[in-house]
Amino acid sequence: MHLKKIFVLIVLFSVLYAKIGFSQNLIVFEQTKNESYLFKNSNTPTQSQIISNFFIQEIAKSIPKIISYTQYTYSYDQSLRIIKEQNGNYTATVELKNGICAGDINFKGYSVAECLIPSKIDFKVTVQNDAGLTIKTFVINQVPVKTQYAKIAEFKFNDTVQNPKYKLIVENKNFYYDNVAKEVFEKKISLIHDYYASDMQMGNGFEKIQSMNLDNIDLIPLYSIKIKEVQQLIEMLNSKHFAQNLNLIAFDPIKFQDKFMDLNQKTNNLAAVINQLMATLDQVYYKRGLEYLVNGDVDKSIYYFNKSIEVNPFFAPSHLQLAKIEFSEGNLDKSGKILKTILVQMNPDPTTYNLVIQLCNSIYFSYIGNGEKMIGLEKFNEALTEYAKAKDFCNTTPGIVCNDALGKGIARAKYGIYNSFLTVAKRSFESSELELAEHYTMEAKNFQKANNNDIFSCSEADALLSQLADAYTTKGLNLNNQNNFEKALTNFTKAFGLCQSSTNLVCSEKLKNGNKVAKIGYFKTMLASAKESLQQNNLLKAEELINKAKAYQTANSEDITSVLDANDILAQIKYQYYLQFIHEGSQFVAYQQFETALGKLELARDLENNYTFKKAKNLDSLFQVAAKPIIIENIKKGNIKVWGKDIEGAKTILNNAISQQSKYVLTEDKDISKAITELKGKIFSQECFMAQEDYDKFYAKAQQAVNIKKFIEAETNYDAAIKVASDFVSCSISAQNSTDNKFKYITAITYQKLLLETEKVLKNENYSQTLEKFNAADKYYYQNEIKKFEIGNIQLFDFIKGQNNQNFISYCVNYYTENKNYNEALSLLKILKDRNYPQNYSKGYQEKLGQEMAIKDKSENALADPKENLTRYISGDKWFKYFNKAYTKAWKSKK
Repeated sequence: MHLKKIFVLIVLFSVLYAKIGFSQNLIVFEQTKNESYLFKNSNTPTQSQIISNFFIQEIAKSIPKIISYTQYTYSYDQSLRIIKEQNGNYTATVELKNGICAGDINFKGYSVAECLIPSKIDFKVTVQNDAGLTIKTFVINQVPVKTQYAKIAEFKFNDTVQNPKYKLIVENKNFYYDNVAKEVFEKKISLIHDYYASDMQMGNGFEKIQSMNLDNIDLIPLYSIKIKEVQQLIEMLNSKHFAQNLNLIAFDPIKFQDKFMDLNQKTNNLAAVINQLMATLDQVYYKRGLEYLVNGDVDKSIYYFNKSIEVNPFFAPSHLQLAKIEFSEGNLDKSGKILKTILVQMNPDPTTYNLVIQLCNSIYFSYIGNGEKMIGLEKFNEALTEYAKAKDFCNTTPGIVCNDALGKGIARAKYGIYNSFLTVAKRSFESSELELAEHYTMEAKNFQKANNNDIFSCSEADALLSQLADAYTTKGLNLNNQNNFEKALTNFTKAFGLCQSSTNLVCSEKLKNGNKVAKIGYFKTMLASAKESLQQNNLLKAEELINKAKAYQTANSEDITSVLDANDILAQIKYQYYLQFIHEGSQFVAYQQFETALGKLELARDLENNYTFKKAKNLDSLFQVAAKPIIIENIKKGNIKVWGKDIEGAKTILNNAISQQSKYVLTEDKDISKAITELKGKIFSQECFMAQEDYDKFYAKAQQAVNIKKFIEAETNYDAAIKVASDFVSCSISAQNSTDNKFKYITAITYQKLLLETEKVLKNENYSQTLEKFNAADKYYYQNEIKKFEIGNIQLFDFIKGQNNQNFISYCVNYYTENKNYNEALSLLKILKDRNYPQNYSKGYQEKLGQEMAIKDKSENALADPKENLTRYISGDKWFKYFNKAYTKAWKSKK
């Protein structure tokens, strides 16, 4: 009951409020009417008609209908209202409601009316009074239009006329579309196109399904791809939502829903079967391969077993069947390789594993059998190859064990090879083909050595080698008897090689004696050949042969002990060379080719000095005749070098001339002696002239250095000038002016050296010694009145700040602080700051300087303001924060 009273009060209050409001805001004009706007194709469209033209054209094509006859209308309810508010204010509104399109609004049978609602409107609104006079006019553009309701205009105006009558007039309406509307329209007609296109797409899907014959297992992977394509088609069509978007319940001309449901069901059923086949495709191919194998079609069975492996590389049964086929065709290697792959890389089921091991054993024993067969045919290398395969197979195949038959078979095959070598060797020996017999015997020995675990002894080979050594020895002895010592040596060498090749053999004395006789005979043969060439005056060949003989004797000195005959022949050859060189030298003298003549005579002199044969009487005189023109000519060249100031070259020529004069016994020759004397004089004169030039040059440089106040450089040049005078004492060069000037400027030189030492010490970063050196130079400057040399004295502070070494400057901050030169210390700190010196590196220097300056300042004026002092010193610069802090703290602490 209480609630009913409250409800009644609320209703009464609402009615009262409405009346009050109505009394304040009066509707002075209201009008609602239905209007329509026609859309049709324009041959000369404005910008706002381009999209509507596109709509008309697309609809006309789909009906089909002539474009000029194709049109549709947009109908709507237009509501106009003017409300009077307080103080002569009015609000006018224009509203559009219930917009619909009619006319040619279907596209291929489907309505596109919802896409044809205009996007925007341009119009003009006029407010008129009852006398028809215009009060206000508004032109409004690009107002959005909505389907059910749109307030397209609301504006205010003011009029003080009492109880006027107004009306609104809306004219010049222009409805049009924007790009968003065009996209919506295109999306709708595209959906309709897709709907009709789906009929053919579903037909293709049915065709793909119907074309699949699952008995053709080769095409199962292809069917898997095709069924996925159909599934993708179904998924794509389903994503279009044709039923909802096109209301197919009302209109479905292609029977889409029935066909789609049928295609979907058939596809799902077939996909389930294909997926099952794909999941077991390796087994499917395997079973088909077995069927062909049973029916005797081996090629087809191999094809399907390989197909099974392509699907599943680890499907062991298919590998096993391929191995069986290879085994049945005698391809043991291929079969074994497949089986090892199964055992090493796969995990076969127990049944398959047992079958694999069984087949592996068959392969192993087949290799053994093949080896035995080859031994029976005396094809030992082929047998060994088969046994090697068997050994490799049983060693590398899990589950297979090598047995004793393998080891015995290998031993038999290897002994067969060893015995074959010996057989060939014996036949060759019996045919006197010793080299061939030797080759095969060594092959047998080497083979036995490489296989001594299977062939324990090589005694047969050693016995044959002993026979071969004896045969080579006998052959060599026969050749000795024929004086064919070179070939005899070849046979003895082979015999030695054989008897020394085994510890079981001994080289015979007959061999050793025959070899010695052959060496001596061969040596004598070479001597005879050399002597014969000498007699024929073929000195080059004779010398070559005698040198060869002497080298042979040296290499075989135990057997050939005497070299006297060889040395005697060599001396005869050299004597003939001696005479030849002298003869050639005399001829070249006659032709005035003195250099060549001298070379030939020197060769003769060398032979004369090295051998004790009879000396030629005319050799010395020939030397003198050949040497004199050469010496005279060289001295002329020396004179040219003097003229060109090449004194060292001239001296070299002079010394060579003196040496040659003595060597060729020409010391009494007046022409040579005169030429030597003249060259000496010219060298002396030119040398003194050049020394004076050098002295003057150094002295001039020294004077130039003095003029520009480079006294160290001046001293260097004075010393160089003095040294020239000293080095050429015989030239009587006076060095007095250099000595005097050096003494005159010695204090300036010393001062600049002190500064130079300062710079050197600074480079070594010895800062304390740098300051000591500089202060010493400064003191020396004033003590020795260096100013008189017009040399300015740099002050220490200027020297410090002129350096680029920031570590040195920071050191000097401390130096000035310790010496209570606070202003200089602070100035250096500011220089460091300007040069971007790290603030933290200066912390200690700042704190020490700040503390001492505070103590000094407070001692001098305790009433001063420390902040003013700091402002004067550092102007609030934050880089000096350590100085600021230390100064403030020390000021406060100072009593």
